[in-house]
Amino acid sequence: MASAVPANLEVVLSPLVLPFSQPTISIQVAIHNAAATPVTIVKWNSPLDPSAGVLGVFKVRDATTDDLVPLDEIKISRQLPPSADDLVEIPAGRSVEAVVNLPSGALVAGHEYAIQAKGIWHAVWETPREEVQGVRLEQFEDAMRGDFVSNEVSVKESGN
Repeated sequence: MASAVPANLEVVLSPLVLPFSQPTISIQVAIHNAAATPVTIVKWNSPLDPSAGVLGVFKVRDATTDDLVPLDEIKISRQLPPSADDLVEIPAGRSVEAVVNLPSGALVAGHEYAIQAKGIWHAVWETPREEVQGVRLEQFEDAMRGDFVSNEVSVKESGN
């Protein structure tokens, strides 16, 4: 497996509703592929993972105190190889979007919070999804791996 992920993948966050109130913070996530070819990713522990909100992918910082806000996190054991449902194709020049609900935990009314996604792409192929199968999927053949970091978005706890 190669270690460098294409620089063409960009993770962009935007708040869905500002301000929010507990129990969750809804964040719109877009993964943009600026390349001229499609890419296929394993969505495990990425912003596109259905459990991303509780996997530690997102960091919440209190902009008032500059402290990281502790969020409940879980660990998931994954069975290898990934299934076809664990793969997401991002067409050339396009984006794939998802809504992530983060537990708002112990957020303080009236405070502003900065949210950012950080993590590792576990496998990225510069090819369409239908070409990622068999030994290529089982052994992550020709897959790249590397870090991702999103922009920061600000949200404010309304206390409602």
